[in-house]
Amino acid sequence: MNLLIDQGCFKIYYRDPDTTGNRLFLSAHTSTVMDAVAEFNLIKGGFDTPLRIERYNTYGKLTDVFNMDGRYGVPRRKDMAYAL
Repeated sequence: MNLLIDQGCFKIYYRDPDTTGNRLFLSAHTSTVMDAVAEFNLIKGGFDTPLRIERYNTYGKLTDVFNMDGRYGVPRRKDMAYAL
């Protein structure tokens, strides 16, 4: 059985064009960055925004940070982003 606790999650930070404020989208059922972005595009569609994607492991620790110029851009991994 595949439980939610087995996967960790992705947090996607983006700028909302309607309120011009920063927002958070949580993707808990995906295993790759592109799957998380595809889920974000499906649910929050219709605008272009730069993205910051953070990957958390099952213990809640930050493992990876990715930046994208737009919703359909190429994710760039930020090195040593989690070694704070």
